[in-house]
Amino acid sequence: MNPLLDIKNLSLDIGGTPILRDISLSVGHGEICGIAGESGSGKSLTALSVMGLLPMGAQRRGVVRLNGNDLFRRSEAEMCQIRGREIGMIFQEPMTALNPLKTIGSQITETLHTHSKISKAEANEIALEKLARVGLGGGRISENTYPHELSGGQRQRVMIAQAIAWQPALLIADEPTTALDVTTQAGILELLRDLVDNEGLSIMLISHDLAVLADMADHVSIMENGAIVEGGATEPLFRGHRHPYTQKLFAAASHIPIQPLAKFREPLLTVENLRISYRKKSTKLFGKATKFEAVSDVSLQILEGESVGLVGESGCGKSTLARAILGLQPIDTGRIELAGATIASVNNPEAEMRKGKAISSPAGLQQIVFQDPYGSFNPRHKVGRLIAEPFHAIPDAPSGKEMVLRIDAALEEVGLSSTDRDKYIHEFSGGQRQRIAIARALVIKPKLILLDEAVSALDVSIRAQILDLLAELRVTHGLSYLFISHDLSVVRAITDRVLVMLNGQILESGKTSEVLSAPHHDYTKQLIAFTPQIPADWISQ
Repeated sequence: MNPLLDIKNLSLDIGGTPILRDISLSVGHGEICGIAGESGSGKSLTALSVMGLLPMGAQRRGVVRLNGNDLFRRSEAEMCQIRGREIGMIFQEPMTALNPLKTIGSQITETLHTHSKISKAEANEIALEKLARVGLGGGRISENTYPHELSGGQRQRVMIAQAIAWQPALLIADEPTTALDVTTQAGILELLRDLVDNEGLSIMLISHDLAVLADMADHVSIMENGAIVEGGATEPLFRGHRHPYTQKLFAAASHIPIQPLAKFREPLLTVENLRISYRKKSTKLFGKATKFEAVSDVSLQILEGESVGLVGESGCGKSTLARAILGLQPIDTGRIELAGATIASVNNPEAEMRKGKAISSPAGLQQIVFQDPYGSFNPRHKVGRLIAEPFHAIPDAPSGKEMVLRIDAALEEVGLSSTDRDKYIHEFSGGQRQRIAIARALVIKPKLILLDEAVSALDVSIRAQILDLLAELRVTHGLSYLFISHDLSVVRAITDRVLVMLNGQILESGKTSEVLSAPHHDYTKQLIAFTPQIPADWISQ
């Protein structure tokens, strides 16, 4: 049987610059074809070439056939009919891909109206059916809901519902689970597998997570610098990969940085009996507002020089707890102490802490590295000014030449050049932007750094470099880390202890190696079970 999608000798130039070179791969009926590689390797542009969604100045060569029909010979009007009806696509970031001004129901029906003169009632019925198909039916959410009212996993399910509205033969999924927690990721992957098994869908699955591809793909192609360097059936490829680049990817996926010897001293951060709640709007006109307790009686300690992981699914209270530690979130009861100074209590002195006026200037002792460095920087400012931002939070901040020297030193410590201070953030790669985010955190010489999903969106090789950097800085600066992550493999590699959080409570804690190898709580066992892993015998050859 001929493959559903057949790509032969696909090459792509943009503005005269070669991007893709002689790409050849196929996706069979009812198959999942995986594509792996670092950022910039050409994975997404291969998918966009199939969809005909390339930027101005792009020139394609080669042949791409869908069910034997050459897509490159189709006009734009014909491709508009093919997109959605014959090929669906799930984009990497659903919040960006979905229209924030339209309800999710109207966005699904828009796909239907594009390809047919179907009535509004019929389109609404299909939209509800597809929402139910992706696990959002039964009154869980309304079709009148807007994207910002949904969780990340729910938005991803809406994207899938939109992509399968006309039951296309091929679904292109571009990093569909990046930045999702393990339970949500497991649900999305199970849904995709179910669509293949029960509806005959074929999927081109693009991912930098080799464990996801090991679990899902029938065959895998490895891309580097716009070319496929190795490919084949998944298990044989994982067992016997030969290309140096493939070997490099697999080594990075299992990389464990060299950690310092445990020399923990006095407690640096102490959280005692912390409770934080939010007011919920009443659903009735004159009803009373209720409270939702996001953090419930949480107590923890981080010692000087210690790295502590905090794991749990979205909505469990991790980010709320982090905001409270940073003095950005009022608390109901409890106490937070940093370096011997109370920085948050029921008396609410956290506003003073943010201004750097509390005892021992705790504001200068902690910093944060965000998940999305590009979103946390002002693109209008140069890197030097961005890194200098934390100086505003501390008294006696350096100025003039001294400030420039501090900025240059921070850049060089994270592996960048002092000349990078005069560039803009868009001029850097994702890994370089994360290094700049770390430099910004380092510049005021803190004792505690909170890392909120700091490596979740990075490909495996860049992630390995950032983890090595964090381990090195921990030694040279005597840093303590609170490492918030949904990736248990990262937590295992970078932390000494781990805290498992659910519904605002710490369910289990202990040495990372002990908790993740012999968990006691059922929820921890579930997290570990849901984490994709490359089978041990596939990588022991």
